[in-house]
Amino acid sequence: NCENASYGGTICAERNAMTTALALGHRKFKAVAVVTELKSPASPCGMCRQFLVEFGNYKVMHQLAV
Repeated sequence: NCENASYGGTICAERNAMTTALALGHRKFKAVAVVTELKSPASPCGMCRQFLVEFGNYKVMHQLAV
C-alpha cells in the first residue's frame, strides 16, 4: 500500500495490481490473493472490494489466516 494523510487517497495493493493487469490487457481474473504478515485474516478495504467485484470473475471472497 502507498498511504498518505488523506486515507481516501491511499493506493491499495489490490487496486494497484488490478489496474496494472488491466493496463496490460488482462480482462479475466479467477482469483486474487491478499498476503500479509498479520496473525489474523486480512481483508481488502471497501473500495478494493467494490473494484474487485466489478472487474473480477469470481463469486466468493475467502479469508484465511495461516
